[in-house]
Amino acid sequence: MRTHQRVLASVIALSCCATVATAGEVVHVIVMAGQSNMVGAGNVDLLPEHLQPWADPLPAIPCRQWLNGSEYGPVGWTDHLRPRGVFIGPEMSFGHRIAAARPNESVAILKMAYNGTNLGCSWNADGCGEHLYETLVNIIEDWMEDLESTGVDCRLAGVVWVQGESDSRSNWAAKSYFNNLLEFVRNLRIDTRRATLPFVLVRVHPRASAYQYGPQVRAAMRNLAAIDTAIDSVGISDLALKSDNIHLTADSMVRTGIRAADAILALGCLDSVEDAPDCLGDFDGDDHLGVSDLLQLLEFWGPCGP
Repeated sequence: MRTHQRVLASVIALSCCATVATAGEVVHVIVMAGQSNMVGAGNVDLLPEHLQPWADPLPAIPCRQWLNGSEYGPVGWTDHLRPRGVFIGPEMSFGHRIAAARPNESVAILKMAYNGTNLGCSWNADGCGEHLYETLVNIIEDWMEDLESTGVDCRLAGVVWVQGESDSRSNWAAKSYFNNLLEFVRNLRIDTRRATLPFVLVRVHPRASAYQYGPQVRAAMRNLAAIDTAIDSVGISDLALKSDNIHLTADSMVRTGIRAADAILALGCLDSVEDAPDCLGDFDGDDHLGVSDLLQLLEFWGPCGP
């Protein structure tokens, strides 16, 4: 019965179309990325009654998703935050928490996730495996341009990262997770030209025996957050998992999204409407003039025209 009611509510909300801010207003875009626990397989029918409202559709928050290799749902910014059939990821409660805390702000969610992928290869900026980093950068740029074409001003406000299970399976991946994550953050800040782009790292905690290197992965997240004031990490070790001891239950999905939203708010991601003015000659977007900027300039040095 719950499934039918929720699907009906989603259809009714979708008929109203996603509500983007009025022309000229700022839309804060939150990127939510990672692997299977970000894709989300929490069944809303299994949520206890008091948590059901956290899975209700939110027509006021446009949401666009790229999952496991292709865009999910209607193409373009015509969809809104709602369950994926009967399944939810952390984005549902995240959106509800943000909307309740900042009712006067316009927010959009851009979600990209791929099952079973690791940071050492799949999300590596140098290109490996599924080449997800390159896809992520392109999606952020293209989809934000699409959103701005509706007449609003877009601002990349922050990133929520739910990933690390795959890297917890092998010693080499876990040992290099800190450096790989540092490079991931650094590269994404440069490629999006947000030198202090905030990140919330969710410290995933698979408890299946094959994931014995999880403590190293979680330590890497904590250590990176300790040296960067624009990064926070949130723990979920107390939350229930499904019988596979890897994936979050629907209840845990809700609680994970709430914790991530609280961290995003605490970082002040929605507080600043305008980015700092561009630094003339800062080609890599790190707010400094240096050798990297000169090297990028030299790449384009040469004659103009035919």
